[in-house]
Amino acid sequence: MFRHVALLVVVSLALTVVVGFVLWLLLAKPDLATTTPPATGPRPLTAAERLDSLKLALAVVAGIGGIVALTVAYRKQRQGEAAERREETKLFTERFVKSSEQLGHDSPRVRVAGAYAMAELADDWASGRQMCVDVLCAYIRLPYETDDESERQVRWTLFRIIRNHLRPDPKWGRVKWSDCRFSFEGAVIDGADLSKVQLDAQGNMSFFGVRFIGWFDFAEARLGGAPVWFNRARFESGDVSFQGADFRGSQVVFEAVEFAGGMVTFEGLEADPDSVILDGAAHTGGEVVWGPLAALPRPVPARRRFRIGRRAGR
Repeated sequence: MFRHVALLVVVSLALTVVVGFVLWLLLAKPDLATTTPPATGPRPLTAAERLDSLKLALAVVAGIGGIVALTVAYRKQRQGEAAERREETKLFTERFVKSSEQLGHDSPRVRVAGAYAMAELADDWASGRQMCVDVLCAYIRLPYETDDESERQVRWTLFRIIRNHLRPDPKWGRVKWSDCRFSFEGAVIDGADLSKVQLDAQGNMSFFGVRFIGWFDFAEARLGGAPVWFNRARFESGDVSFQGADFRGSQVVFEAVEFAGGMVTFEGLEADPDSVILDGAAHTGGEVVWGPLAALPRPVPARRRFRIGRRAGR
């Protein structure tokens, strides 16, 4: 800053000299050293004219000084704002580390508290929101024993937190994550409520390779142009609902999906002709209510084979 201010002072002095020289030229190079009128040429400046010239030069210097003062104040403000941002980022980072540690705790209660703490941080930290969402989704992707009821409750809580931040009604949450990216790739989902969620075109969701072994509620979801991928997912059991969802303007990809069991319904789905992609999908078991979608072939029941043996005594 010192070098910057010194440079401005030098420039202001040079500018003052230049302004004074230009004024001297414009006044026909008057003789400033004597008050005796010469025999020929222009007359010298009077005392009043000299005073006006001095006032003009001082005004120029004062204006430049004001510019210097404004520049210094601006630089101080910028430095103060930068210091505040560094301190704010430091506090956010500390909260992030603490929330992450809670999510990795042995106690399910502490993990639930960590999930809510991470969500609160995501609400407050706009520039770090996607990172916080990534951590919550990464937890869901972790493998776990499906008979662990405590862990199941933690995961259901995570899905409820995400759902509440994606529902448009303010009563569900003060900050919306509709423009975020949600990756549940490769997870095992045995219960998730994402009903009535709403995404923006900047957001997306990926269920690539997910095993659905329990209930999954995507009813009345509004995608708003956001893509959702179910590529290579497997619906094995439980009730899965896309009922009343609105896929118009979006692409929902079910490439190589296997409908192997449980009950899946698309009843009341609103979609454009090219909104839902079922390339390579297979219906190998369970029940599917296709709604407006073109139904995949039903699985062919296996034929029973009877072995005819010889009667006794023959």
